[in-house]
Amino acid sequence: MSECLQVALEEFELLGTDDDDKPDAYQALLDAISDGSLPPLARITQEEIAQQMTEMPDNILRVLKQPGLQIFVGKRADDTPGWAATGIQSSDVTADGRSKGSLSFYTARENMIFISTDEPGGSKNVMVHEMGHALDFTIVKDNPVMVESAPGIDITVSRISRDDPEWVKMHDDYLLPVKDVNEWFNYFIGGPSGTNNEMGRAELFAEGLAAYFNGNHAEGKTRLRNFLFNGIKDTDKRRIVAEKMIDIWKRYKIIE
Repeated sequence: MSECLQVALEEFELLGTDDDDKPDAYQALLDAISDGSLPPLARITQEEIAQQMTEMPDNILRVLKQPGLQIFVGKRADDTPGWAATGIQSSDVTADGRSKGSLSFYTARENMIFISTDEPGGSKNVMVHEMGHALDFTIVKDNPVMVESAPGIDITVSRISRDDPEWVKMHDDYLLPVKDVNEWFNYFIGGPSGTNNEMGRAELFAEGLAAYFNGNHAEGKTRLRNFLFNGIKDTDKRRIVAEKMIDIWKRYKIIE
């Protein structure tokens, strides 16, 4: 059997019906990851994944309550049972030349998250990052919302980072003008290719959440600004972008 952990809603109820049940639900998750009867993972990987997931607030964990969402954890994505369903070949590469079979990613069509422990990538919290993509794709997918993009003009938002006019404008106004940044931060401007603004907006959405929730939630705004400092050096602009991101997340009830 492949070295992997499959977490599906049908098997694990991560949240109880009230606050008193949540510690038990979190412990059940930790036990599931650490249970020796499951295919083995490195102990440090078990602990890191469990820690990342148990630190997630309810507003992020709720994405796991979606019917059919599955999470696969393995040394490589293509070494997990879910890989075959994606139709992706291990030899396929991203726009920046990385093997897709070795990466962590969310696939909307199959509603699956893959975490590759041998190639964790550059995220502050890879689990929240990929769950951020899942939220972006699904939180208003089945119930699109109408948002005013200009006086008297409404647009339908079915995917936040792609459609929400405030998110698009914020990225256009403050991220696209950023020049001479390292390759890592450029990912949040133009995606893997460096030139795809829609992908850049999606990656900013996911990594922004990863930074915000990577530790004490009360310090989330500070961590978000610190993340943005990698590309946006102007203090006022960095503050504005962080506030705009948080306001949009609050509007969609991703954070409180």
